[in-house]
This record gives sequence, structure tokens and C-alpha cells, in this order.
Amino acid sequence: MLCKVCVEGLQGIWDPSKTKRVCRVDEFDKDTIPLEDSKFVTVETYKTVKPYDPELRRPEHWMFGHHLTQESFEQSVRDGCVMCDAFKPWHAGHEVKSDPKITALGYYSLFSIGFEDCPMMYMYVNDSRGGFALTPHIVQDENMNLNISPCTGDDTTWGIIQGWLAACLQTHGDRCNERPSATFVPPRLLQLEPAAAETFRVVHATEVEPGTRYVTLSHCCDDGLQLDKSTLEQLSIMSTPQPLSILPLTLREACTVVVARLGLRHLWVDRLCIVPRDDLGPSGFARAARRDVFRNAFLNIAASGSSSGLFVKRDSPALVAPTVFDFPVGAGATAVPHRSSLETPRGWTRAFRDDPLSRSAAALQERLLAPRVVHFGGKMVFWECHGATCAEIHPHGVVLNQTLTSSGRPEERPWKTLLSTSSARRVRDDDPVEQVFADWFAILETHSACEVVATPPPGERLLAMSGLAADMKTLLRDRGCKETGYVAGMWKAMLPGGLVWNLRGPGARPAKYRAPSWSWAAVDGSVNFHDRTPGQAAGGIQLCELVGATTTCVGGDEMGEVTAGSIVIKGKLALGKLHPPMPSLRLPRNETVLIKSLADPDQDGGGVCWAEPVPNSPSGYNCQWTVLFDTEEDVEDEILCLPIRARTMSNIGCHVDGLALSWLEDGCYVRRGKWSILADTEDEALGIFKSLPQKELEIV
Repeated sequence: MLCKVCVEGLQGIWDPSKTKRVCRVDEFDKDTIPLEDSKFVTVETYKTVKPYDPELRRPEHWMFGHHLTQESFEQSVRDGCVMCDAFKPWHAGHEVKSDPKITALGYYSLFSIGFEDCPMMYMYVNDSRGGFALTPHIVQDENMNLNISPCTGDDTTWGIIQGWLAACLQTHGDRCNERPSATFVPPRLLQLEPAAAETFRVVHATEVEPGTRYVTLSHCCDDGLQLDKSTLEQLSIMSTPQPLSILPLTLREACTVVVARLGLRHLWVDRLCIVPRDDLGPSGFARAARRDVFRNAFLNIAASGSSSGLFVKRDSPALVAPTVFDFPVGAGATAVPHRSSLETPRGWTRAFRDDPLSRSAAALQERLLAPRVVHFGGKMVFWECHGATCAEIHPHGVVLNQTLTSSGRPEERPWKTLLSTSSARRVRDDDPVEQVFADWFAILETHSACEVVATPPPGERLLAMSGLAADMKTLLRDRGCKETGYVAGMWKAMLPGGLVWNLRGPGARPAKYRAPSWSWAAVDGSVNFHDRTPGQAAGGIQLCELVGATTTCVGGDEMGEVTAGSIVIKGKLALGKLHPPMPSLRLPRNETVLIKSLADPDQDGGGVCWAEPVPNSPSGYNCQWTVLFDTEEDVEDEILCLPIRARTMSNIGCHVDGLALSWLEDGCYVRRGKWSILADTEDEALGIFKSLPQKELEIV
């Protein structure tokens, strides 16, 4: 949606009495002119300027007032305005300072308009500048739903969900509809009586016919009734049926969907179908069993929006639906229906990503394992299955899942494409092994950006990906991959090149040990993987080699929690001397530090400088020689640089990148981040490290 300020401002661009013209665009762009000396022509005076030029009345020559205050702008962001949201601060908690040039004109934000190939709205707020197209709205667009109903639990919304479900059952084939085990039944289920009775019991698998259809629930509900020794007898099949009223609202409304909407009788909810380990001894409920529950479910209901109910009432459906407004493309011309180009996809991605369950690392695996998922979000409903990903405002799909390979065959993806996941890139030559890796890393990047619980168990990050890792190993073997080793979240087939990763924003290390420092699981933060396939990881000139990698795993499960791990690399080591950290204009803190010089760490006195960058700025700094530390606590004034590989890029030069390490007293090394340098030629880049001796480094 577009906020009222955006819509009314755009509609009034031809009439100065409706949308205020605060200054000329060319005057505003003269950043060198002091504010007190600027000769801005305002709406009150431009008519008296002599000689008068009619062309100057055209709106593309003017800056227009937008939001008057920061509070008004931030409210539009919260409401979901796709334009204002595109210019919010990069990171939560970032201190926002109003642009004094805009403030001097009496506004917090401004906009301008352009008429190139299509109308463009340009925004100016704080230190952000940018524009997005306004596109004519096609009334017959069948994949844009403007009639959003007042509640996600009403008949109108269910009609959309029912259409998704019918298409999945009738047209999507085996990937959506083939159960791994045709006779599987979870150890326990909630058995629901007809809607009129509104009662339930907890039943054992022996009380349910093999292969019975059941629904699972993913949720954030932490209160209400929970199965344990004291409640097991009360809720079991041998007891009196219990009223649904004793359940939390989210569970009650999920029961309504199962019985009244789907016509089924069985629901699996972890709180009422798993007895905590403390109550039943060490056996508990195995992760493999939990995976089977979701794999064999008919449908997974995701209570994505909140922990206080499945459905949401939308007091203003207009804040959810795409905004179509009459836009005047010329003076006196008939207004034409337009909408922002950001309505797809930003209109639904922000709504989905902001939902609590979408940010849950634990819920991600459930979404992937279930054959189909319907998300009841905080603003709208969404759908995920192997054949389609849809949003309520785009009911016929937001991602085209059924693509063809270069040979014309339907492409088979190992896992369903998830909403808001960076789309798993189709690899060249339709290599099935490379495609599995590409999909894995797309999912892993989404997982790393998810939140962990306040006090997670030590192996929570790895445990949350264990089911997918087990699937991955099977998929690799089935496709003829010979190297399927897995160590602390890293695939050996990707090493050593796959060690070159970094965090997209500020990161933190957990209080308790979770993984060896070289694993992405060792830090909390959104991870950027430079290589997504073994072919990419092995590309360029390899400057080191993998000697071995081992981990100590709890219970011997290589996919699960680890208590120790190390990797041995044979390579060269340089000492990087660094400039003092420089403050960032955009980030709340900055872990990027520039390299001053490289030296031999084995020489007396800390090494003699033998390589330093050519400055590419008047300050004498070279921004192409950098260390990107994993966390703020990792930042040091010197770092050991292990080169991993060199890659030549046409018209740019040769990049060398690798691991930034610190030496430990026991003779091992620990990762602190990644580093990279740029040289003009490959010979120059390789010559920097030519004189260094090869050595074996154990990194823990």
C-alpha cells in the first residue's frame, strides 16, 4: 500500500495549491550552496518571477513537500507504505538524523517526479535518495487482489486458501502429494469431535487408522495447557472429552480450520502431543520422529502473525491491499489508474518477514519439511508448496516455481521455494549436485537471518538445520556426489573455498560454545556466502588446501550438536597491519577495517612491510584492502591473513581473499573474520605471498 501522504502528494503535482512546491530541483541539487545563501523559488513567489517561463511550471522541475515530521514518516513505515519503507534506516536502532537541508525547507522528507519512459517518484529523506516507477494498473490483472476482507478467518479469505489447496492437490504432482510413509501416524494426535461438540482428546497412534490425514501446527504459543505426566491421563482417549475452551486461542482457531474448513479430525501440536523429556525420561521425542510428523502431514498451519490467535481482524483492509490511485500524467489530462512498482514484491515481503514465526529459526525447518503450508500472518495469509508460493494480494503466485531446465525438462528442486528466501539460483548446465548446493545455501542464508530464542540450547543453530542436512546427504548420494562429509554446518565438498563468508550486518558470538569459529553457526547474524556450489568454491586459483576437518558430536550425530571441532589447512600466513577503525555513516557500529600493510609474521619485530596498497583516495586509504571482522569484539589492530584463493575479474584486477585469524597460546588459530585485497594483475597478487613458507594451521 501507499500512505495517504504519498498518494495525495502524487495526485497534486500539477496543482501547487494541493501539493506544495518547496524549491526547484536544480537549486536543491546544488549541495555546495550554503542554505542561508540559496535562492529557493517557493510556491508563494514563483509566479512573480520575470521573465516567466511556462516550462518551469512543469512538475518535473520541482521538489515537493512530503512528510512534515519524522513521526509521520515512521507511522507510514509501520502501516506498510512500500515507498516510505524503502527508505527506512538500514538497521534497527540506527540513530536517525534529519537532513538539515530538507529540514530548512520545513519538511522531514521530500519527493520529486520524473517523466522518462514511465513516471518515477523520487524520495529524499535523511541520507537516502532514490526513485521507483509508477506503473499503469491493469484492471484485468487476475493476480492482484484488491478486495481484502476484514478478517483472515472469514469465508472470503478461506476461498483463496481453498483455491490454493485445490490447485496443489489436483495439479502439482508427486512432490506435493506423495507421503514418505503411506501408513505413518504420529505417536500422539489431538482427535477433534465435530464442531458442534467442540471437544478433543489426545489419542495414541494405535487408536488411529494407519495413513489417516492429519494437520500440523507451527506456532509461537508459550502459555496454556501442555502435555505432561499430570495432564496425560486427563486428556487421553480413556478420559472424558475436554472442551476446546481450555486451549489457548491459537490452538482453538486451528482446530476450527481442521474441522470446519478441512473436514478432518486430527491435529498435531507439539505442546499437546509431546511429553517433555524431563517427564518421560531420556528417550523424549527424537528429532527424526518430529521430522516424520511434518513430512507426512496433509497440511501445516503456521500461526505466523502472533501468539494470541490464528486469525487477525483488519480494521483497515486498505492498509493491506495494493494502492491503486488516479495519477495525472499531464496538465489537464485524464487521470490514469497507477500503482507503485514496489507493490510487487515489497508489498507482501515486508508483511511476511515481520511476522514472528517467519523470524523463527526453529520454524524454518517445519516449513520446509511439510508438503504444503498456509501462513496466517499478522496482515494477510500466504501459501507455500513445491508447486507455488502465493500471497493473499497475489493469489496466483509471487514466485514461479515450475521452471524449465535448458534442455526443456521440468526442473526438480530438492526443497520447496520459500517465501522471502533469496531464490535458489538455477545453476549452469543443469548440474543436479550443484543445484542441491545452491538451494541449500539459499535456505541457509534465510536460516542465519532468523532469530534464536532468548536462552537457546548450545547446539540450537545446528539442530534447527539437522533435518535438512540429513536430507541433503541423501540427495547428494542419490545424485552421485562422492563427497558428502558434513562438519559443524559446513560441507567438505565446499572446503576450503566455502570458508570465505561474512555477516551482512552486526554480529555477535553466543555466550556458550556452539560451533568452531570457522563455521557460520559460531555467530549470530545474517550470513553472506560468497560461494554456493562446489564449482564456485573451487574456482579461481586455490592458494591453500584442506588437510582435514573433524568435529566431536553429541551422541555421534554429525548433523546435530557439536562440542568441539577443528580444521587443518596447509597454506601461507601473512601479518596484516590495520588502520584504526573508521566510523560508519550508516551502520550503528562498523567491523570493516582497512589494511595498512602486509608483513612476514615470522620476522623479528613483528615483520617487515613488504606489501602495501596504492591509495585510492585523497586520505591515503585504499578501500579495496579490507578486513571484515565477524563481530565488534573480534576487531584488532593486527590480524593474521590466510589467503584462500585468487580470482581475476576483467577490467577490475585480481582479488585475493581469505580468513582473518588470531593465534592462540596452544598453537591453534581462531577465525576473526575475512579479508580481501585487490591487485592490478594476477602476477602482482600472487607475488605478494610468493616468499612466504607453507605451513599447516589448525583452526578451532
